[in-house]
Amino acid sequence: MDVKSPTKKQISFAKTIAQHLDITLNEGDLDSFSKCGLFISAHKERFDLLMDKRNELKSQIDFRVTQAYRIHTWMLAERMQLNGYSLEFIANSLEVKLESTVIRYVEKLALWRKENEGSEEYEWIMGMVVMLLKGEDIESIRQLKYTM
Repeated sequence: MDVKSPTKKQISFAKTIAQHLDITLNEGDLDSFSKCGLFISAHKERFDLLMDKRNELKSQIDFRVTQAYRIHTWMLAERMQLNGYSLEFIANSLEVKLESTVIRYVEKLALWRKENEGSEEYEWIMGMVVMLLKGEDIESIRQLKYTM
């Protein structure tokens, strides 16, 4: 009796599922097209849920990193304004065209603080802002690996 072999794509997908779900893939599961298909069918829903969660986390981290850059700029505007620098000087320093943008930055920072202070979001973003203030690179945070 001839047993149809699984495709390379099927084998690769079965190995990916096993790796991400941390489950054992028996060599017998890769011996035939039908066994490999059964393995994939048995675990695909759970794998898809895991991938959806990872993508959601990645999106949240991307948003927080982008927000940290914004907050950092807003804080620089606020700090310079508090130290008595002119709006024109601050605008030039932050490379924005309008002095009204500086005022808007300070207003946005105040609103963001009011809406987020004490939240996990606030802690996350402020941690990254501190890193920026120290001259550290936060882009690597976007590349974090997710494990479940």
